Amino acid sequence: MKIEMRFNWVIIPSVAIGIMIISRLLMLHQWQWYLSLSLPRIMPSNLVIRGMWQLIYVCTTGCALIIYNLAERNRRFWVVMSLLCITTALNIYWLYLFFNQHMLGWSTLCALVLSAMLWLLIYAVRPVSFFCVFLLLPYALWITFETVLNLWICLIN
Repeated sequence: MKIEMRFNWVIIPSVAIGIMIISRLLMLHQWQWYLSLSLPRIMPSNLVIRGMWQLIYVCTTGCALIIYNLAERNRRFWVVMSLLCITTALNIYWLYLFFNQHMLGWSTLCALVLSAMLWLLIYAVRPVSFFCVFLLLPYALWITFETVLNLWICLIN
């Protein structure tokens, strides 16, 4: 069996790495502020948070590769790809609102919209690739949990 290398096998992971770098830059020099906040008791450790985000980036990149390479180019394909882009943009915007602008209320609203968009993405991707549903579940569950944490942080600070 001959496997043909495709250009998107490099581009899609490169975009994911770029997004990770942008995310790290948005949080750079913001840890003093973050650690000064009152945090909920159920707040996971930074190690758990970093591990979850690594898993999320790998799974989401895998989902994007599967959809891009295997899905028929119809309306659903473009909806799924658009939702992937929208959720990525919302995620970056949340980081900006929370870490750079310290806008806890607006970041909670952004997290809520992001969570809803992720569940919509899972619904849209289900007929295309059931495997991608499982790849996106950690992301949707984590963001839903983080939305609760964000609201909690907003209320106690």
